[in-house]
Amino acid sequence: CKTNTTNGKSECSDKLQNLDKSRNLKDSWHILSFLCAKKQIIPQESVNLFLENCKKTKMKITIVAGARPNFMKIAPITRAIDAAKAQGKRISYRLVYTGVENDNSLDASLFADLHMKAPDAYLGVNGNNPTELTAGIMIAFERELTENPTHVVLVVDDLTATMSCAIVAKKQNIKVAHLVAGTRSFDMSMPKEINRMITDGLSDYLFTAGMVANRNLNQTGTENETVYYVGNILIDTIRYNRNRLIKPVWFSVLGLKEHEYILLTLNRHVLLNNKENLQELMETLLKKANGMPIVAPLHTYVRDAIKALGITAPNLHIMPTQSYLSFGYLMNQAKAIVTDSGNVAEEATFLGIPCITLNTFAEHPETWRTGTNELVGEDPGRIGSLYGQTDERRVETRNFTRTLGRTNRRANCTNIIGGIIPYSPSLQESKDTQKRLYSPFNQKEFITFAVSR
Repeated sequence: CKTNTTNGKSECSDKLQNLDKSRNLKDSWHILSFLCAKKQIIPQESVNLFLENCKKTKMKITIVAGARPNFMKIAPITRAIDAAKAQGKRISYRLVYTGVENDNSLDASLFADLHMKAPDAYLGVNGNNPTELTAGIMIAFERELTENPTHVVLVVDDLTATMSCAIVAKKQNIKVAHLVAGTRSFDMSMPKEINRMITDGLSDYLFTAGMVANRNLNQTGTENETVYYVGNILIDTIRYNRNRLIKPVWFSVLGLKEHEYILLTLNRHVLLNNKENLQELMETLLKKANGMPIVAPLHTYVRDAIKALGITAPNLHIMPTQSYLSFGYLMNQAKAIVTDSGNVAEEATFLGIPCITLNTFAEHPETWRTGTNELVGEDPGRIGSLYGQTDERRVETRNFTRTLGRTNRRANCTNIIGGIIPYSPSLQESKDTQKRLYSPFNQKEFITFAVSR
């Protein structure tokens, strides 16, 4: 270590004195990493003091949800954190929803169904203009982080809220964890593709659902030590709730029978805005169903769009949106599913239900590569040609459904929590030290290295 020409003291000596005085874990971490880089001997009592501070410091995680489907992926994580707290680990989380508190999509039973608490904070930002939405969320989330400091911000999927909160966290030098990282459509005209690329580029921890996502990140130059293949956490939620699914009270009233109806869901505005194609699509569905009931739990704006077409049929049952457990029952007992939702396609694959997806893109190619899911775009003709194949597809895919979401480890959400529980402050010192300590799993190696020096 160099000697200060003014007072004749060693830089390392000053650092050691500051280390003993410091009660701030982040400052202590910086000092230790500096001394490690200088190959300076660190007294055992100084390391012990640092370890004692580690034990006293509670890990704080801010988890951000930007839409209702995000909560299905967050629920296993919050349960894992609660379990870790019950085991004596000093960890806590704060759940933030970027929308408004009275959001109609957040039905009263959602959080009870998922066995999780309601959000701790609502940013209250809504809107259809992506730029205004981005600006509003960034301003509100910056205020949230200022009032409630955290060590890690966990963002989910590829929404505008995902990208906005990742930017804010990174600008405040807070580590960012991205759940369901590495998905790509390779279509830059899609707003979500921009969200994905920016969020992945800013993230310190990238949790992927499949090998395709790993490859996408590798091809963009992402460092391997920041990527964690944890599997599809949405499947964790299905496994947890599969024995808790609730049969809707109206199911028997409509005369429905298990495995003898088609489940239809629609959400995409692009699909709904093309009235002519939507009309042809609905007519094709009804024609090919041959009288089989079509159950369609739809949002109000979708119901209005279909009613405006004047389409009615005795076997078409347009229903309000259902609770999570009731909708899960409808998926699990359907003969086939027609949807434009990526999440529904993933769940259908795991459940072994034949699924036709009204899109040309799937976030997780595993859903159509295993055979349960078929991408048809918005072509009514292709829908009709696939209708007769549902029974065969159910048989063919039973062997694949158990593999979706699995990795070489069994508990997906436990892997995620294992990656972010350890306290790993940002390092500002030498690049060699930063590379060595970038992964939280290397902290034990760091302490060993520090003591040995």
